[in-house]
Amino acid sequence: MKIPSLAMSRIALSHIDFDDRTYSLRPEGDDELPANFLGSLTRCGLLHPPLVQDRGNDRFLIVSGRRRLRAVRDVLREASCICLIMPGDSTNLEALRMALEEGLLGPPWSPVMKANYLKKIVTLVGQEETVRSFLPRLDITPQQYHLDKLLSLAELEAPLPMAIQQGRIAEKTAYELGRLSFRDRLALFDLIISLKLSVGNQRQIIAICNELAKRSSTTVHTILTAPDILEILNSKDCNPPQQTARLMKVLQARRSPRLTAANQEFADLQNRLNLPQWAEISHSPSFEKDQVSLHLNFANQKKLEKFCRRFLERKADLADH
Repeated sequence: MKIPSLAMSRIALSHIDFDDRTYSLRPEGDDELPANFLGSLTRCGLLHPPLVQDRGNDRFLIVSGRRRLRAVRDVLREASCICLIMPGDSTNLEALRMALEEGLLGPPWSPVMKANYLKKIVTLVGQEETVRSFLPRLDITPQQYHLDKLLSLAELEAPLPMAIQQGRIAEKTAYELGRLSFRDRLALFDLIISLKLSVGNQRQIIAICNELAKRSSTTVHTILTAPDILEILNSKDCNPPQQTARLMKVLQARRSPRLTAANQEFADLQNRLNLPQWAEISHSPSFEKDQVSLHLNFANQKKLEKFCRRFLERKADLADH
């Protein structure tokens, strides 16, 4: 790898093109600065110079350190900043290689940042070279499958990348959403964000909606905009966890109506029996058999023995009659 010679100089921030995102890896809008960085910035100033590329005519593009530059401008209110400068004849590939070297010195990149980086690299060196040379640098197994998965993240439309970056959408959930149509993807995204679904619930609700849509030859959007579903989602009397529980119950009932009916019948039986706390009944998995079990819990062996003797005595009395 050719290492461009770097200069260090103080640059007027007005000469830096903040709107150009040629080398930007973060989703647009991800400008929030970590509290520990802000504390260090106000105490000591900027200790790690950003990396920029000289484009001539006193214009510079940001290669790495966009948030640092914004902090100098918006927090410290300074008009200039000391930067590392790549020469004007450096190529986009050299700049991206330097961005990777600089980025590996900091916290691990998010899946979205890796995806955006690989998308930029692929256009310059092709997929084969990207798999061989760049995936290992990102601690990714050098296989085409992994490149394809990450590139699919780079194609997701806003606001999904930002939600993934912030951890509101799990990475595995994002891959599953990417396989859906735009309308279905947005319907599920809105649902996940509004109910603040856990990772497990995210994947479960996508699986259920996909199954229902395929079974009835409709769309996920149609399922989630049905009147009974909208009634749950628009309810003002329930908080998000309660709405999630109600929604899951309705969708599960549609997915497995017989199992839902069997569960309800069993619940009715439990209510009719009104068993004491130390007694409970259970059914076979998924009601595959008609068998029902009664479980009795005793505090100790003496109480168990006492119960058994009473039971046997009662049984003998009944036999005499």
